[in-house]
Amino acid sequence: MQVVAKKKFGQNFLKDEYYLNQIIQSMPENDNIVVEVGPGLGDLTGKLLTKKAVVAVEVDTDLISNLESKFKDQIKNGKFRLLHADILSVWDEAISFAPKVDIVANLPYYIATNIVLRAIKDERIENIVVMVQKEVADKFCATPKSSDFGAISVICDAMCQRGIVCELPPSAFEPAPKVFSSVLNLSKRKKPLIEKALYSDFESFLKSSFLAPRKMLFKNLSNAYKKELLSAAFEKLELSLNIRPHELSTELFVKLFTEINHSNS
Repeated sequence: MQVVAKKKFGQNFLKDEYYLNQIIQSMPENDNIVVEVGPGLGDLTGKLLTKKAVVAVEVDTDLISNLESKFKDQIKNGKFRLLHADILSVWDEAISFAPKVDIVANLPYYIATNIVLRAIKDERIENIVVMVQKEVADKFCATPKSSDFGAISVICDAMCQRGIVCELPPSAFEPAPKVFSSVLNLSKRKKPLIEKALYSDFESFLKSSFLAPRKMLFKNLSNAYKKELLSAAFEKLELSLNIRPHELSTELFVKLFTEINHSNS
């Protein structure tokens, strides 16, 4: 059966052997099970199965029978599990087969950011090696004073060691997308800069911080916190009241949040 890529599922099948091997070579050496989101035609899946046990989650009904046929032996011996669902609806089931898992995938563009953010928050996931749109990878890996630096950059840096493995041209895919892609490689920090209990509050703090990225950080935060509290925190950390959000390092964001959160409690 000939499979036609569907726009509604953001399907662009990665076919280039060089880039498929780049993803495989970027995988960490461990015994973790791999969760693959959107296995598509199974090109990456086949390579993953030579290294690890795989749980694949595919939403497209038309691709399920093809994958079941292609990997029937691996399904039979328990090395390959295939879930027919939207990953966001079966998240806990997909990562429940081992205490620690890694996500390795060619992610559909339209849900890539949501998947990566959720994986960053989930302590059961240790490593994330995923193909995403280049602009998305740049935001996750951006550093202070760069145009891509924002709340996502800070969250990612606070929780992970970050890197971009390679950039992929549209020609690496069938059909070719209109944008370039990148392989994003994230490894969870053994000691995150923000503890799990405070993650939600830190996320809200960052959203306020980057409310208007070109405006002063103090002004952005004053929409959510008392000015007296902010003034004391800025003074203690020797931060200028004119500093803008993109000028702070992740470490300074964490210190400022901790100071405000402590004084506010």
